[in-house]
Amino acid sequence: MMIFSILAVIFIAMGIAIPISANVRKKKCTVATTGILVEWKLIRETVDNVVTDTDDMRYRTEEAYWPIYEYFYNGTKYRKKGNHSCNRPGVTGVKVPIYLDPKDPNVNYVDTKFEKDADRIAPIVIGAVGVVLLAAITVVRVVVS
Repeated sequence: MMIFSILAVIFIAMGIAIPISANVRKKKCTVATTGILVEWKLIRETVDNVVTDTDDMRYRTEEAYWPIYEYFYNGTKYRKKGNHSCNRPGVTGVKVPIYLDPKDPNVNYVDTKFEKDADRIAPIVIGAVGVVLLAAITVVRVVVS
């Protein structure tokens, strides 16, 4: 029971930390430039499926497409992966506004609806998982005692 409480607190903390981190990054990134979405990189990852123990279903492969952006700053070309993935590739060749940190041009944020929506939705979902875990733990404790 204690491990689930710890997990719940971690999820809630992540739900709080993600937007704080995004805001810190946005405050550092004061130089505007234009980038181009040049590629959708497919990343496959095998994950342990803890729901089932049968050998044929124990592991599953997850696929995610990550946007790859290119932009120039002070004559140097940068190629960076976006902050959020999706389940299918989108359009390439699209120009996008990118804000970068003048002290470290590798630090940036992409100012698109996709990135903004993901920045808003991800912390809510992660925090909600933590709250649901805490509620479930509370219900189990009440029922057991």
